[in-house]
Amino acid sequence: MPKNKDILAIFKDRNLFSELSYLMKEEGFELDFRTNIDNKDFKFSSYKLVLIDEKSLDDLIKFFNFKDSLPINFFLFSKREKNKKKNLTIVEIPLVFNNFIKEFSNKLNDKNLFDGKAKFGEFFFLPNKMGLFNKDSKKIVKFTELENKLLNFLLGKKAGSTKNEILSNVWGHNIELETHTLESLIYRLRKKIENNPNRPKILIQVKKKYFINI
Repeated sequence: MPKNKDILAIFKDRNLFSELSYLMKEEGFELDFRTNIDNKDFKFSSYKLVLIDEKSLDDLIKFFNFKDSLPINFFLFSKREKNKKKNLTIVEIPLVFNNFIKEFSNKLNDKNLFDGKAKFGEFFFLPNKMGLFNKDSKKIVKFTELENKLLNFLLGKKAGSTKNEILSNVWGHNIELETHTLESLIYRLRKKIENNPNRPKILIQVKKKYFINI
């Protein structure tokens, strides 16, 4: 998922922003909100996508040249139907959110701005979406809750994790876990992230510790 500072929202219409912000959070996105930009030195280049409402457009034009070749996509929420700026996408109001999020995701992927937590071959791991996403084919490989928690946990443990550490952090309790239960979970996850789950190269075990090797 994009980092909080990757998506800027400039809205004077607070009602529209509140609606959009709520819907975006439901999809796993966070917005950096501002009511205006009044600094000519503002660094738009630190963002990947910028969402603006119609009332903010005139102010924005004062500080940003849409002819610039910065890798930024702008979305304008407006009742207008046309625009002549190459990287400004019109989002019609009233908002049809499903249409917007589809266009938003396409722009995100086309510009290679996807910020997955880790990459497995052609797939990005998206813990908030509980799965792997291929930006080219748009294919999604879904995880169960335990598969997602296990992979997310192991990615943060570069020194590896023991069975007991996995039990405590993935299952969330300290009761004794049958060995075959953990092995079954690991095998199911390997089937989704390995080319050959019987000869794992990504989710490996060394000296009673499990590692993610990427």
